[in-house]
Amino acid sequence: MFIKYNTILISAPYGTSIRNLIDSNFLTKNNIDKIIYTSSSLPSDFCLNNNIKIKKYNFIHNITGFIYGIYSGIYTKLLMQSKKLPVFEEIKKNLETENYLPPIIKRYRYYLNWIPSFLNNQIIFRLLRYILETLILIFSLKEFFFLIKNKPNIILFMHFHSNIDKSLFFVAKILKIKTIGMVHSWDNSTTKFLVPKNFDKVLVWNKFVKNEIINVYSYKDEDVKIVGIPQHDTFYEYSIKSNEKEINSVKEKLKISNNNFIISCFIPSPGLFKFDFVKNFIEDLSEIANHDINITIIIRLHPGVKEKYFEKFKGKKNILLDYPSELYISDTVKKINVIKDNKILNILNISDITINFGSTTSLDAAFFNKPILNVSNKKKQNNFYDGFRWQFFWPHYFNLIRFRGIFIIYNKNDLLKKINFFKNHKNNWIYKRINNIKNQFCPFSDGKCGDRMMAEILN
Repeated sequence: MFIKYNTILISAPYGTSIRNLIDSNFLTKNNIDKIIYTSSSLPSDFCLNNNIKIKKYNFIHNITGFIYGIYSGIYTKLLMQSKKLPVFEEIKKNLETENYLPPIIKRYRYYLNWIPSFLNNQIIFRLLRYILETLILIFSLKEFFFLIKNKPNIILFMHFHSNIDKSLFFVAKILKIKTIGMVHSWDNSTTKFLVPKNFDKVLVWNKFVKNEIINVYSYKDEDVKIVGIPQHDTFYEYSIKSNEKEINSVKEKLKISNNNFIISCFIPSPGLFKFDFVKNFIEDLSEIANHDINITIIIRLHPGVKEKYFEKFKGKKNILLDYPSELYISDTVKKINVIKDNKILNILNISDITINFGSTTSLDAAFFNKPILNVSNKKKQNNFYDGFRWQFFWPHYFNLIRFRGIFIIYNKNDLLKKINFFKNHKNNWIYKRINNIKNQFCPFSDGKCGDRMMAEILN
């Protein structure tokens, strides 16, 4: 595989990394050859039609990823101790006050409490840094030979914070190959461990992610570029073709009456919420649907997670289940069979309201101008959903609430009240707020994120 000047090397380790490439139409730039470093197999005809060659990550990359994870965790602790950033202070406060901590937060406790404090010494950390980077490079000889032989001018990393491809990143740094990192999601800059070395350029969704990256990592303003949300390129193409006939067609396929009030509910990652909390909410939601035949609920499960609990809803007339494809899994995927998965677009398009647990589907719903309800709780009271207060102070979520375009559900009565409100009202002020969220968090929304990504690479 010879990389010419018009060839791009891309690291897309996870299913969602591949999805972002496909949905952004980045891969359709057929005048440029593309080599994708990934864990997945892609359909051969798709690769052939888009000038794509595949190189696979293997178990050696899992070893380097594990070493890098330790390195990143220690570096994160060091920065948390030295930089008094609001997000770090909030994490430390919640580690002290919350009885239950989701896995995504609990790992901070491990590094803050169990990593020896003497590692806070800069001299000792530099020595440890040298040892860990050397270990990673020892396991990365294949990357050295591959990059030296093929001489790419630039490498695009589709997941800024992933562990599995950091051996490729460190080798690129030694060989002085330009690196571009794409921040995968709106919360990654404040929920993932930090990257100890900077990319040459960073691509982000919006100004909020840009500000967080600059504040946490001290990047220069001109090195962090706002390109938009990759998957929203496909949203844009879908929306300009959508009409009432198309909406009715989707309802007909799903056997939903045209007059029914449709609620889509997106199940959260088990890394964020206890399943009992999610289960209790779904029980309340399904009970409301059971008492009102004019309500249809579509439950979209979290990618890659299949809880047996949801099987009891199979066959129910007004409760439908949707299972995302492997393109939506934020982890390594052996094989990707479906290149385009428009089910989420159909669901959002026909929904009257959407419910999630503080996820990025809030932004997806805003793209379609749909009311957004979030299940959470910022105060401990009886009969209130047992959510997590830290959510309300997490930078990405706090900014979403600040624009007052989402509605928080606190308990069962509140859920019923808000459903009835949206069933009976089509208030303009609500949709103005939702549109404001779209303008702030989903900039551009013009179907050209892939073009902007390519432009930044060619620059």
